[in-house]
Amino acid sequence: MKSSFTASVCRRVAILASIFFLAACNSDDPGVEQEVKVEWSHTNGPDGGEIISMAAAGDRVLAGTYWGIFLSNDKGESWERVSDESALAIVATADKVYTGTYDGVIASGDNGKTWQKINGFDKSTTALVAIGSELYAGSSYSGIYKYPGNGSVWTELNNGLANHMIRALATNGDRIFVGTEGGGVFISDDFGQNWTSSNSGLTNLYVNTLLVFGDYVFAGTKTAAFISSDNGTTWVKTALSGLTVLTLEVRDNAIFAGTNGGVWKTADTGATWTSMNNGLSNYLVRGLVARGDRLYSGTQDGVFVSTDDGSSWQRKNNGLISQSVIALAWHDNKLYAGTYGTLHVTTDAGATWKPANEHPLSQFVDALAVNGNTILQGNDGSSFISTDGGATWTIMSGLNGLGIDEFLIGGNEWYASAAAYGVYVSTDQGQQWTAMNSGLTEMQVRGMAKVGSHLFVGTGGAGIFRSTSGGNWVQVNNGLSEYAQLFVNDLVEVDGKIIAGTVGGILVSDDSGETWRKTLSSVYTNELSAGSGIVVAASYQGVYVSKDGGESWTAENWGLPNKQVRSVAVGQDKIAVGVEGGGVHISPLPR
Repeated sequence: MKSSFTASVCRRVAILASIFFLAACNSDDPGVEQEVKVEWSHTNGPDGGEIISMAAAGDRVLAGTYWGIFLSNDKGESWERVSDESALAIVATADKVYTGTYDGVIASGDNGKTWQKINGFDKSTTALVAIGSELYAGSSYSGIYKYPGNGSVWTELNNGLANHMIRALATNGDRIFVGTEGGGVFISDDFGQNWTSSNSGLTNLYVNTLLVFGDYVFAGTKTAAFISSDNGTTWVKTALSGLTVLTLEVRDNAIFAGTNGGVWKTADTGATWTSMNNGLSNYLVRGLVARGDRLYSGTQDGVFVSTDDGSSWQRKNNGLISQSVIALAWHDNKLYAGTYGTLHVTTDAGATWKPANEHPLSQFVDALAVNGNTILQGNDGSSFISTDGGATWTIMSGLNGLGIDEFLIGGNEWYASAAAYGVYVSTDQGQQWTAMNSGLTEMQVRGMAKVGSHLFVGTGGAGIFRSTSGGNWVQVNNGLSEYAQLFVNDLVEVDGKIIAGTVGGILVSDDSGETWRKTLSSVYTNELSAGSGIVVAASYQGVYVSKDGGESWTAENWGLPNKQVRSVAVGQDKIAVGVEGGGVHISPLPR
């Protein structure tokens, strides 16, 4: 689970960095005539989403995501979106709730129902702590700032702070603790005027979270949880080791830790820890809140609630829809949606959704393929197969440790593109997998397509390769004239032609890859799907549809909440697209 978390974050950073290859990617007019033929309808999910922060305000619980803030008034039974801001950190005081966003801090005076921006501060804010009426904000790269309240001016407080990448803040009386990324812990005894490094015994300096509990201070790091019994002067590693500790919470006399291996509990100040994951279907826990008789866990797949001190959990995401859907596939009337959290399925065109594969390793679902009752699910570290239409799932051990970006079922041969490891093939229906990378000079393989005996793959930086004999790859880039076109995210075959979706637009080849011609310019294309006489492209500029085999395209974005479309699947009579932070949208096939 730790390797999956790390690999996925690195991949997502790489994807976002690739956008800078195209200045035109932020344009709403890529040179395509806007003609609305498709009208999208938002489905009711999949519910849940990536929870990155949590807090309790009065009798309300707040869950922060990259795509907004959600509020529950009924102990997590239902949720309401109250802000579209990214919530990197949330802290509640007696009369205010503060949220750190990518461009400063917003505040609520009614326990999270409405929000207003605090002016004069525009830093990406990753940590918050309040001392009396004063708010301290930790930024991603600019250190610590203090806000006295009542419209006063923000003040920078970085004297002695050698590392400005702030990840955590906590206070114990007059002492303030700061956790940094790579610089460990700093302390201040003069309300932030001066800082001193305090890392004696702290063997990992990547501090994600801090918690004060009585006479003790806990620090959650990239590799373990540490405890200090002398107010942060010295540190000792606790028994919770080998996991990334992302959040800490106290309930009665116990400490709970949210990690990339689920929830852990200690009742003896860290001497022993117990796994508390019964009922959790996702083990990446970034938020924990104890309030009343309930404990709330914010995971990569939404919120889970426990009424027995973490002994068991129930998924509670009614109204909380913030999933980024990164893979889609139709299986008759079933639609499968892969998210960062898990695999979801609907059998009624999105009216209701449920988790399809609740195995804790079923997360970061990047790839889906369907052939009859066989469904392949590619994850970042573990991949699954179902041979009974999704009723049961089995791990494909031959792909363990590999991040799978795409599956292709081509007759008796099944192919998998493995991030950083090239192409794998199975000739026994997924029982065994063998690398086939002879001649392949770039192992970051993404899209795949097959025409006759030719297998084509798109790579992240070296363009397109073709193979005719189980390997022996040859680069076929004639016509890929722009640097951004060498970053190929997907390939699809339509009537013997190959269509390539790249960071620099869409290209078509009708001579087995010997030459390529551009048919859609300057559109960062994430995924392609073909069927029922159309080709649909999902891009960071919305959805594009072609009815002539990729030769011309029209933008079809009416009804979408945003144009950051990650995935697409064409079914028998419907098209489904997955939107960043917006779940799944469905439209009938265009006439």
